[in-house]
Amino acid sequence: MRASVTQPNFKRMRLARKIKRAVTFPVFPLFSPWVAGRHRTGAVREAVAVNKRGGKALINYLGEHYKDPLFVQEAKKEYHRLVWELAKAKKSNQNFIAAISIKPSQFGFDVIGLQTQESRKNTFQNMREIVEHARRHGIEVEIDMEHSNYTDFTLDTFKKLLSEFKGGLRVCLQANLQRTEQDLLELVRFAQELGVRVGIRLVKGVYPEIQNLKAFHKDEEIIENFKRLVRIAFENSGNLGIAIGTHRLDIFNLANRLSKETRTKYEPQMLKGIALKLKRERYKDRENKLTVYVPYGEDAVEYGSRRAKKFLKLLFYGSLHWVGKGK
Repeated sequence: MRASVTQPNFKRMRLARKIKRAVTFPVFPLFSPWVAGRHRTGAVREAVAVNKRGGKALINYLGEHYKDPLFVQEAKKEYHRLVWELAKAKKSNQNFIAAISIKPSQFGFDVIGLQTQESRKNTFQNMREIVEHARRHGIEVEIDMEHSNYTDFTLDTFKKLLSEFKGGLRVCLQANLQRTEQDLLELVRFAQELGVRVGIRLVKGVYPEIQNLKAFHKDEEIIENFKRLVRIAFENSGNLGIAIGTHRLDIFNLANRLSKETRTKYEPQMLKGIALKLKRERYKDRENKLTVYVPYGEDAVEYGSRRAKKFLKLLFYGSLHWVGKGK
């Protein structure tokens, strides 16, 4: 009975996806500043270029909120192939460093026709499979954070995987959620109990939380919380491996100061194609190696559109900074 209800939906989804990709194909080059092409070879090529500049690439195969199990299986296969390609690049150059980024909604969390417990079990198994494959080939994995509806599952999955693999993993935490301070402190306690350093990445957060009363909605509140989280992270740097994803100079200045005070290295992270002058400055910091987020894939329109809007905002912000007025 369940299959007869859901199968027509899957057919429509697959047809809609084909039409969407065909329609958006001509405009794909417009997103080239922010997306490393439609195929993994472009992403690996970009990762090699980032390494030559002295940085590290964090690669993401674009796609999210998959409701069709076929799309989930395609994503799994693509990540397996991506890891193989990165392992080949690493084999030919021992100094090559790269990581991959994965998220729950791409691995089965939202699949139609499954009970909640079943979808969570499948999602965990799919993510674990990718993590195991990546770890086997010396490729690090970052688990990205999505809307707050996914936060508990994401953190639980991260803890289970870290308990099993003991390293090579990092989880993202978003400053726009009020709960994040407690989540960060809980990860510190978890690190102490497990006896390993827990990798975290602090970001502002891009998912809309309009209906969430336990989220910060004003930009100044989010940035204030972001800075508070950075301070807490460095105060607990003995238990944490710290990455900070931002394009704000004031956040980097704070992190640089705390890094020197605590004698703790951290990982600055920036998006491909954004704030290029600031990125060139970050490349010069050999103590804190820059990581560049490199997305690729057929489903680049939504991501590219968001980045184009962000680019225009940062262009204005950057123009103020470079004349001495920005913060």
